[in-house]
Amino acid sequence: MRLELTARLLRSCLSDFMQPYLTAKITRFEHSLVACCGYGGKYNYNNEVVCGGTITVNGTDIFIGACDRPWVRANWDGIHYTEAANKFVFDRISSGAYTDPPVPLKMACHRRDSR
Repeated sequence: MRLELTARLLRSCLSDFMQPYLTAKITRFEHSLVACCGYGGKYNYNNEVVCGGTITVNGTDIFIGACDRPWVRANWDGIHYTEAANKFVFDRISSGAYTDPPVPLKMACHRRDSR
């Protein structure tokens, strides 16, 4: 029973943090699975090339830089969220949108005195 509860909580937690990817149309993120700063393939990702690095293709050095509009992207480098996606998740955590019952972070530490 504990394992089932843990799995259910983990699924819930992961789905919350995956929202920038899963709900890109709602959150207004563009190309949510495509890395903003990367190179190659369908997802602009190559695990051998890092953001800010250089790759040589057909004798030409290519600098791996950020996309033009990182504020509308969820995926920074194929592994990490962008600042915009982190803010999206933080705003929902701090507003209480991801808690049950929904309690804003600024209210979570207020003690109710029952005396």
